[in-house]
Amino acid sequence: DTFYADGYLAVVHARSSGEKTIRFPEKCDVYDYFKGIWYTGVTEVTVEIGQYETRYFFYGKQENIQSCCIG
Repeated sequence: DTFYADGYLAVVHARSSGEKTIRFPEKCDVYDYFKGIWYTGVTEVTVEIGQYETRYFFYGKQENIQSCCIG
């Protein structure tokens, strides 16, 4: 799998299908951009991702993410 992250965005591109866990450095809110799902107050998110699928996860405070017209 390929993983990229900066201060506000984590991107996963799955080489194989299955459950993927993304851990964050501190408790935050996470928005699964392509699925339209919020996870609030978490330190990790586990999601099912298909083979060759790419997913974007915006993280931080929900109100800050939404102020950028995301989620």
